[in-house]
Amino acid sequence: MPTYINFDQMPQQRCSDGSDAVGFVHFWGNSPAVDLLPRQESSAKCEEVSEEPYHVLISGAADLRHVLKTLSARTLRRGSDGLAERPLHLHIHEMAVETLARHVLLLLIANDTRVPIRERAEVFLSVFGNSLVREKDAEVVADWVPELLNLITDESSHPLAKVFDFTSLKFQARDEVTDVFKGWKKNVQFDVESLREQRLRGYYRDRFDYRVNLLDWDWNACIKQVAPLVHWQQYKEFGLSGVSFETRLGTYNAPNRTLASYIDGRSKVKGTSVLVRGFWADLINSPYFSFGTESALPDHLDADERMRIMKKHTESYRHTAVDLAIFAVNAFLEMMETGNEVHLGAPTKQEGEWPFESPLERLHKFGEVPEKDDTVKLLQGFKDVKISFLAGDLTETLKKSKYTQLFDRAFFGNMAVAALFRESGLANAKGLDPMLPLPDEAFASCESPIAASFKPEAVVMTDSFKFQVHFDGKMKLNFRRRVWEAMHKLGFGLLNPRQSAPRVEPDMKDLRARALDQQAEDFMTFVQGVKSEVIGDGSVIHVGAEDVAEILAEPEEVPGPTNFDLPA
Repeated sequence: MPTYINFDQMPQQRCSDGSDAVGFVHFWGNSPAVDLLPRQESSAKCEEVSEEPYHVLISGAADLRHVLKTLSARTLRRGSDGLAERPLHLHIHEMAVETLARHVLLLLIANDTRVPIRERAEVFLSVFGNSLVREKDAEVVADWVPELLNLITDESSHPLAKVFDFTSLKFQARDEVTDVFKGWKKNVQFDVESLREQRLRGYYRDRFDYRVNLLDWDWNACIKQVAPLVHWQQYKEFGLSGVSFETRLGTYNAPNRTLASYIDGRSKVKGTSVLVRGFWADLINSPYFSFGTESALPDHLDADERMRIMKKHTESYRHTAVDLAIFAVNAFLEMMETGNEVHLGAPTKQEGEWPFESPLERLHKFGEVPEKDDTVKLLQGFKDVKISFLAGDLTETLKKSKYTQLFDRAFFGNMAVAALFRESGLANAKGLDPMLPLPDEAFASCESPIAASFKPEAVVMTDSFKFQVHFDGKMKLNFRRRVWEAMHKLGFGLLNPRQSAPRVEPDMKDLRARALDQQAEDFMTFVQGVKSEVIGDGSVIHVGAEDVAEILAEPEEVPGPTNFDLPA
């Protein structure tokens, strides 16, 4: 007797709730790279530049996407931007020491000027987003272990030793990071294929044999609309094998030991608490969003260059998220190393003829570095930059007096906002009715070490759930509202609330909720001490006719005005 599937349910309702698939240790983020520094044009070349560092907190980003884009853009603006001339102090916070350790390794790989930029970018992306890597990538990681151990013990002569600051880590955290580094040696066993399969079986349960169908559901329902450059075949490969970035027809058969991590468990024999080593990374949210979306591209590219990159053939994009990620990381490294903008070459006739020559590939060929220097030199992008690493509970860390009114800017990943929920009393409490405006008396009603660490009018950006796969549309909109409420209580006003936090209606259908979230901004931006704009009753983000046609996958054009509400 055939088995019938109830398609009125989400796939996760037929397996697990999706929380275990997201992973317990986050090694990549779920949003595009963004430049965290505001542009500040100098009125005159002789204008005095402040020697006080500009402090930026990055909490729970889970990868270095914002660091690379911020430093590369800052390098280009030096000489014409007063803020770019100021010293920059990045405070990178992660809950897991394994994620923090990967940041150090990937920064070393990015700064290895002995290696051509393209090869650096390939190794960077392979180690960043692949469960299985090439043998040469595994050797690169193992070869860096001695230098990593010297860095954490302040015994390194590497140029980055003057950039890194580990003094904010407790001695226990330093020891844990040291153990993580030692676990990356090639003689340490890590059967990532078996461990990942165990996770997959635990997530899909009795639907394991139909996991390709469930991946197809996730791609069509949650990825295709918000990140169309993530090709279905690439997302399927990530879902099945964990390999996201393949280049030059390499063989990916070595375990990526940087994805090994520990979580708290309980012994089946003694019943005591133990640490369980395994593969605890994300299974359904791919690493493509960090560098493989249009908004993650360098900001200096003009409209014509972006159009050539985003060009379509029939209904498909000529480039994929992998192509964009390779180009973006190459460009970031090139700009940080040379201080020059990276542009596409002049359009050619071959770009418009089958098999459609890619301007990105031609750029990569021209970008090869013929000469080899055995000396590691610090990239220009790290000039006057200091990077402090923080781990553990952020609230406890920021209670120290040295952090009071320190930060000018901050970014919180979508899992790091849990600290904001706790500080605002919303972690285990029901929020206000989303149909009602936030009360003025609740503004800045909660005292918090996190809020106290920001300067007046500091800007804070937070992730949304826009690029999360396993949540339905209403959950994503509720998350935006809850973040807004938490920040309101902490004394931060939301900029552009109509596009950042569409209103959640009680009887809203999932299709409508998804459409509103897709049209909303990727990030939510708040300003310390400034109240949000007042939204009038009935204000929603309107979805255009062309968007409705795409969402509903209708072949014909949907008639009607440019702006209208999606039918419930």
